[in-house]
Amino acid sequence: NFELDGCESYASSNSELQTFTWKINNSVYNNCTSCECVGQIPMEDLSIQFEAELVVEDCYGFQGTDIAEVYYEINQPPVCSNIPQSMDVSIEEYFTFKVDDYCYDPNDNLEDKINSCEFVQNTIEEGCTDILVDFTGSCELGIQLPDVMGYGLSDLENDICFNMSVQDNYGLTNEEFLRFGYERYNGSQMPTVSDGNNLIAFTAFPTVSVEELFELNPWLVHIIGVGKALFKSEDGTLSGNLTELDYHNGYWVNAQDCPEEECIYQWSYDGIKVDQNIDYTLTDGNNLIGIHGNSSNIFDIINDSNIEENMNFVLTNGQGLFKTSDGWSGNLNGVNWATGYWINLNDCNGESCEYEFQPEFDQNEENISREISDDFKVDDQFLVSSSMEQMFYTLDEVIIDGQIAKEGDVLLSYNDGILTGSTPIGLNNKTIAVMGRDMTDHTIGYHENGQLPVFKLWIEDTGKIVELRVENSKGYESMTIHNLGKLTGETPKVIISEFNLDRPYPNPFNPITTFNYSLPSDGDVSISVFNIMGDKVTELLNQEQISGMYTMNWDASVMSAGVYFIQLEVIENSGRIQKQVQKVILLK
Repeated sequence: NFELDGCESYASSNSELQTFTWKINNSVYNNCTSCECVGQIPMEDLSIQFEAELVVEDCYGFQGTDIAEVYYEINQPPVCSNIPQSMDVSIEEYFTFKVDDYCYDPNDNLEDKINSCEFVQNTIEEGCTDILVDFTGSCELGIQLPDVMGYGLSDLENDICFNMSVQDNYGLTNEEFLRFGYERYNGSQMPTVSDGNNLIAFTAFPTVSVEELFELNPWLVHIIGVGKALFKSEDGTLSGNLTELDYHNGYWVNAQDCPEEECIYQWSYDGIKVDQNIDYTLTDGNNLIGIHGNSSNIFDIINDSNIEENMNFVLTNGQGLFKTSDGWSGNLNGVNWATGYWINLNDCNGESCEYEFQPEFDQNEENISREISDDFKVDDQFLVSSSMEQMFYTLDEVIIDGQIAKEGDVLLSYNDGILTGSTPIGLNNKTIAVMGRDMTDHTIGYHENGQLPVFKLWIEDTGKIVELRVENSKGYESMTIHNLGKLTGETPKVIISEFNLDRPYPNPFNPITTFNYSLPSDGDVSISVFNIMGDKVTELLNQEQISGMYTMNWDASVMSAGVYFIQLEVIENSGRIQKQVQKVILLK
């Protein structure tokens, strides 16, 4: 279709315009009248570029002409490019496919654009799953992948497929085929486990059977879930009722002991990735769920007030959060991916009930490391083997020699001399998880129900362990919480008769030397190092200390070789000042 506007109607006073002739590609086009030509020309008669010529003649035979170069564009269907052969998705993920990200209409100057889109799931193409998915939208497709428990593992090897049709304003279409495949996520991408008990979730969901999982990971002793377990005997045979894993659940995984002090094991198996935002169906009472995302604040993921109102506690290995009459209390702040958590919920007016729960994880926190829980790590000498049976004790404060315990001191629990719990003292930590006896050998000697733990404090400054008196003691009872009130104790009094700085050892040294010193009285203590010119090169200590014997190291890694002098100075509470100096030689 075309419309050409050719000339203005004008003439001199003694002439008139009489004839008007239109020529298309030098052929006279007779459908035109006057200065305008409106009509249709068959496409096959034209090239992409053609000439339109207007010839006007007056009554004297004089002619005027004008020629226009005309270009036209053939309408083309939408174009889709760079669509991946297969796009990665994770189990139960909700994701969107935006047509505009991959398709466009090439006829922008014709005011053409993509007008509509249609998607039909394809379940018959080779390699496409017959698991139906929910999807909505037109040119921005929203897809909710389903809960795949109950399907065979082979179903997860197939792709989710769609036939896509994209149509423009003029009805021209483009047909494309889309594949979405479950992202492969193997055991090497799971966190490591240590010997003993580990409370985990299978974020890399195995595409092998439970039996094959034991074969591929010979260090695996047992896997225990709620009401289901599988055990490996000494001769390697498997027994139990755990026939398949569920990524909604958490599991106690026990790894075999080894000659070293602590063993670290890496999983080995093929699997697929579980999305962090999956749906859970919880019941009243205890639920052991598997978490697949990270959050530094546990309350950020509890988006349903009904869950928070009815939740009594959340527990994981050595950490817990409990609802008390004064609010929430405990040492659990955030959650980690690939970790199991116990959640206890109220019943519904004495009747059993279910709760639908979907934690909402911030995508920006997806890569938060497992350091979320490292605020509560303790020195290796106080590490405790985990138990599947745990009780949590909270405390108001720890008082040693009339002073509040310092950050860095470690609260310890014992049962007949066996260490059963440890936690560092800190501003945000007033909870200790005490381990009980379970079915594993690692927990021999741990608490049985009713046994009273003995609490002690390791003092970082002196390295001494002091037994504590408990204001409100209670016997061990698994999966409960109890407030101990105030814990108090006194360091054993050692009578020091004289002020002394012992000779450092080794001496000469490279680069660390150790020395002991004794204080007969309380006071302000400073320990400094001077070079041979008398210049102070570093200060090792400047704080108040009580009477006693102390040990200190000097790491001179950054110092040059040479002679140095370690000076101990104390200003006693009585006002008396005492000093002693020892000479050391640093070799390089």
